Amino acid sequence: MLNVLMLLAGGALLSMLILGVLIRTPLARHFADMPGHRKVHQTIVPRLGGTAIILTFLILLTIAQVFQLWDPSAKLLLSIVFASLFLLVAGTLDDVFTLGYKAKFLLQFLLAGTVV
Repeated sequence: MLNVLMLLAGGALLSMLILGVLIRTPLARHFADMPGHRKVHQTIVPRLGGTAIILTFLILLTIAQVFQLWDPSAKLLLSIVFASLFLLVAGTLDDVFTLGYKAKFLLQFLLAGTVV
């Protein structure tokens, strides 16, 4: 139980670190969400936060596998990794190109269909 708690605490710190690095890159500033008449925020909001979360999850999953903290079946592990990478790509595409709701739904449908 202590290993899991340490992994979670380390994951929170790692996520904050990766997010801090991503927010400060020129790339994140280029793809920032600008304020507008239909927006609530009054300042520029950097995107790509989901990238930090998914990268942290994949790193923690790798650590759990290396130190044998979790032993899922190969099929389950492959499904989780595939879904994570798919969400990483889809989320990044949405942040970069601001996909509409139809494109987002199609991507989610494709992901669910593939995993099932």
